[in-house]
Parts: sequence; C-alpha cells; structure tokens
Amino acid sequence: SGRTKQRLLGRAKALLFPIQWEEPFGMAVIEALACGTPVVAMNRGAMSEIIKHGVNGFLANSIEEFEEYMTRVGEISPEACRVSVEENFSLDSMADGYIERYKEVLRRTA
Repeated sequence: SGRTKQRLLGRAKALLFPIQWEEPFGMAVIEALACGTPVVAMNRGAMSEIIKHGVNGFLANSIEEFEEYMTRVGEISPEACRVSVEENFSLDSMADGYIERYKEVLRRTA
C-alpha cells in the first residue's frame, strides 16, 4: 500500500537505483526523495533532472562510483531531499513551470 511504501522509504538509508536504461522519469526516485531518503543512481535518462549530485543524492557514471556513493549517503540531508521535491515536483512548481513554458511559446509566436 501507499502507506507501507512511504514508511519503508522514510526508514531507508538510501534508494539504490542502478538502472541500465534511459529512464524517462523515475517516480520511485521522486517518492524516495519526498520521504527524505537520498538516492544513488546511475547517471542515465532523467536522473540528472531529478538528482542534484551531492545535494539530494549521487549520480554515478560507473559501477565503481556507484559503490563509492553508497558509502556516502550519510552526507545527504533528509531535509534537502524533501525540499528538492517541493521546489521541483510539487503541484505548484509543476504548474508554474508549465505556465512559463506556455508564455515562452507565445512570445516566440507573437
């Protein structure tokens, strides 16, 4: 259930996301960050748009880096993880982003 997932993510030291494909979004990553859980992920797909390296998690370019970053998750503040979601993926911030994109398109076509 959603509550169980939230409880487990909130208690986790980190979410490990060793993807080997071009992940287009990564809802599990956003859910973990919203619970204050840092993420260690391979630097593929949309991960660089979600994870701010050294702020709310780590982006690895190799398995060796991934292993190293797993030992450093304690450096990441749970509050920084939550704030990154609020600032970039809350309903308000998403709506504001869409409005800005629409304004941009309208300016170009005017």
